[in-house]
Amino acid sequence: LEHKARQEGRQEATLKIAHALLNSGIDRETVMKTTGLSQNELEQIDNDASSNFLG
Repeated sequence: LEHKARQEGRQEATLKIAHALLNSGIDRETVMKTTGLSQNELEQIDNDASSNFLG
């Protein structure tokens, strides 16, 4: 249970970092390479950002 919580925390941190990089004008390809996120995960960030999910 603790391992899963830690893993979820890391994933949330990665998503926030990716969101910040995208907002800074970094291209999606570089964000994917840097964070290890997939195109689908970046699209989810876009969707979440538009609903203000990531704050």
